[in-house]
Amino acid sequence: MRTVFIVLLMILGLSVSSDAQTVEKYIKISETYSAKALVALNGGNAADAQALYEKALVADPSSVVALVGLGKAHSEQGRTGRGLKYYRFALEVTPNNKPALAEQSLAFLKKGNIDRATSNQLILERLCSDGCDELSAVNAAIDEFRAHPPEVKLLEDKPKG
Repeated sequence: MRTVFIVLLMILGLSVSSDAQTVEKYIKISETYSAKALVALNGGNAADAQALYEKALVADPSSVVALVGLGKAHSEQGRTGRGLKYYRFALEVTPNNKPALAEQSLAFLKKGNIDRATSNQLILERLCSDGCDELSAVNAAIDEFRAHPPEVKLLEDKPKG
């Protein structure tokens, strides 16, 4: 009986070890796709970056890097609303993720929502008490937004006819 117990423990131990190795394998695959996607995104090819970030998410659905990157790829293709969705997903996984908060702030500003951008700015100020790149980018974008607010078109301004 004791031998059977030891054999079962060994099998279970190997199973846990195999599962951990499998998870690690898929995390590495996701990281590889995300790195390639970042190169594409920085090279101005948001469509290719989007496809690579999607592959990264298939490998590791909880990859915050891939979620933020996918949001940025969508935003850069003019789909800011879809980008906001991915930033929200990233913040659900890691609520205080600085890149997600910063990119979400920038997307909010594109949508004209300075209140939501400012809310994220306050969170970043708390997270980056000594300053950080994300806070600097958000501060600069909010300053620019305030200096040059978007033109608001009223319903009354519609052309007649």
